Amino acid sequence: MRALTRAEWVVVVCACCALPALADSPRENEIRTFLAEMEYAHARHNIAAFGNRCVEESVFILASDDAAGDATVVGKQESLRMLERFWTNRRLVSRDIRLLTCAVQGDVAYVTLESSDHYGDGDEASKRSFAVLVCQGGAWRLAVGMPLFFRLAPHVKQVLPGTPAAEAGIQPGDVVQSLDGQDVYLAGELTAAMEPGSSQAPRELTVLRNGQELRCSIPTGAAGIAFEDRLLPDGGADFLGPEQSHPIQDHLQQELAHLKDLVSAPAPVVTSPFLRIMPLPDRPAEIFTERTIASAYRQIMEHSARFVDTESMRLVDPGIIVQGPVALAAARTEAVVKSNGQLISSPTSLHVFARLDGQWRLAAVLPARVLMAPGDKARQPSQPAVDEPSNRFSGIGVHVGLAKHGLLVEGVLPGGPAEQAGFRQGDVIVAADGKRLAGMEVEQAVKHILGPEGTEVRLLVGRGQVPPRTVTLTRQSIAFNGVSHRMLPRQLGLLEIRGFNQDTVEATRQAIEELTKSGAKGLVLDLTRGGRGPLNNMIGVAELFLAPGQVLFRIVRDGENARDVSCREPQMTTLPAVIMIGEETGPASELLAGAMKCTGRATLVGQRTAGQAAVMTPVKDHPTQPQDYRKTGDFLIPGSGAVFGKGVSPDVPVDKTSRAELLKRAVLLLTELLNT
Repeated sequence: MRALTRAEWVVVVCACCALPALADSPRENEIRTFLAEMEYAHARHNIAAFGNRCVEESVFILASDDAAGDATVVGKQESLRMLERFWTNRRLVSRDIRLLTCAVQGDVAYVTLESSDHYGDGDEASKRSFAVLVCQGGAWRLAVGMPLFFRLAPHVKQVLPGTPAAEAGIQPGDVVQSLDGQDVYLAGELTAAMEPGSSQAPRELTVLRNGQELRCSIPTGAAGIAFEDRLLPDGGADFLGPEQSHPIQDHLQQELAHLKDLVSAPAPVVTSPFLRIMPLPDRPAEIFTERTIASAYRQIMEHSARFVDTESMRLVDPGIIVQGPVALAAARTEAVVKSNGQLISSPTSLHVFARLDGQWRLAAVLPARVLMAPGDKARQPSQPAVDEPSNRFSGIGVHVGLAKHGLLVEGVLPGGPAEQAGFRQGDVIVAADGKRLAGMEVEQAVKHILGPEGTEVRLLVGRGQVPPRTVTLTRQSIAFNGVSHRMLPRQLGLLEIRGFNQDTVEATRQAIEELTKSGAKGLVLDLTRGGRGPLNNMIGVAELFLAPGQVLFRIVRDGENARDVSCREPQMTTLPAVIMIGEETGPASELLAGAMKCTGRATLVGQRTAGQAAVMTPVKDHPTQPQDYRKTGDFLIPGSGAVFGKGVSPDVPVDKTSRAELLKRAVLLLTELLNT
């Protein structure tokens, strides 16, 4: 079996068969009907029907067989001419299409396909592809087609401590391979399959972790586990993070500059044809071409200017997946809210780039809500109920996920209205103020629960086999992030960090400031519960405690020169510190603890950490299996060596005990240090 040529590939994304069994939703039924029309047009070689009923104003991106060559970008008319030549020249006998994934939101659907062609001369060819469908005027049409060099895989986003999932050994970052032996591709489907009542027997999750396949048995409905979709490189593609330079990063910055100044700043360099798909509330999705792109940018900025200070907008954490002359890129946009001065962050659209004549050009801009950029989320099967991307919201204080009959309560935030009303993990919120939540996306459903602080919301809540009960809660402002703090006796402050995101550095800064104002003479830093996240966020926290120039660790990548990572920002506090660590300390927290120990800045107490911190690189394992990773480098702590497999050892070892008992030991140790 051979691979398709560039000229033949375009017809693969134009040819689909009926979908395999999917959930019976009206939108998916419409897509099945549309795909049947496409298959009929192919079978009859009816180019008129194909062009009139199946293809929208379109962009098809063809990758060169030579990784150093250019891509080819064609529009609707050229793609139809190529398709007609293909029917004539290749004598297509049959086409077998295997649907890998299908994600629908509103008027936009993303599908990934594996196609096998059988020709009149007995030859065969196969190709995997990615396509975007758009619904306009009640009819679905094909809008974008491109090679499939990325894939969607459910990741474990969060595991609540003390829950069955935690006891079964599930860890954040695990890649879910199968449920009860069946392959899974979307986090939303996985969350729905794990909801209460879906099965009486325990469910077996197969996950990949550091190249190893693990099987874990957990009860249904009370697992304490949250999933999210991640977009990963596949088929030999490379992922480039913020620290790796690439011309596409300049293109992303140029687009933002143009958005902020539509008159003076140059517009992005685009291909011809070019498409930008914009989903609109209460209206069909709108498609912009290279001729109307200026109108799209005006709409974006007019909308943004109502809510945020557009001059404050900036890109952070750009990620790029590249395969030869085609690339997919996205970042996060930060901006200051006009009404309250708060800094918020949200994912950008997905940007598709093609290299033409040696120059990267923007070929398509796709909504970010269906898929997600590397490291970002688009579907939100489990999330705090928030009304905007920030760490404070006005709601009831629960983590929620998608359930068949509404929203599944996957965690209850301490001190919130839900906890006070007796909510438990596993409860299902069926309705809010009389509005049934079944069938809604999580983001849409939580909007019925959120509202101004002090207002009431009436919820219908189910639990197991007990009839649903009606509960009225008063919404309150709830802070939610990975940082918490409080004063302890003896003028000591407790600071806990459970994760590192874009808000962790500022939240830690504010916590230190408040503890200092409250009279803290020393700090207990609790890193025993989790601690994952981007490296730059962890470095930002370390810089609050350490002086500029101090070396945190050394990065040693395979085949590359070692690189020291040092503090650059001014030190915030010199208060004596004791750090609590243990077996559940996450990889980012391991590096923070190790850096604080090697510099003599803090004393570590507890148990040796698990040794998870390492430089990991995505690697192709098998085309039908979830993305795996391989270790390609180490983080070395000065005077201690590599963290991976060895962990960070405490200065004061303590046998495994409860967190409360470990805190008592840390307080006693810090008190002794202050008195010496």
